[in-house]
Amino acid sequence: MAWDGATTLHGMLDIPEEIAEYVNDYRMLLVEARKSNLTLHNANNVDLFNLLEIALDKSSSPDKTRDKVIEYAREHKVDKTVVMTVAGAANCRIDYNALDRKSS
Repeated sequence: MAWDGATTLHGMLDIPEEIAEYVNDYRMLLVEARKSNLTLHNANNVDLFNLLEIALDKSSSPDKTRDKVIEYAREHKVDKTVVMTVAGAANCRIDYNALDRKSS
């Protein structure tokens, strides 16, 4: 599902009309984590978005999603902190010790 929330500070807050001109209306630049067409040059950022796409795929069961995340992380030698970030952001429970174990 695409982002459907506010993308500005004014959109998030209920600011009285008489003071709205005094409150900066900060815009938020959003990136869709599930599917991104960004060109990334940092390997950790590439892995972050690839893992987010896997972790946020609602067509798989939580167990299969977890297995896919671990498999990707092993194959691509993903930094553990990236996996931890994805697990936290996607609310995906990962046994981080499984990253070090050989797959069976």
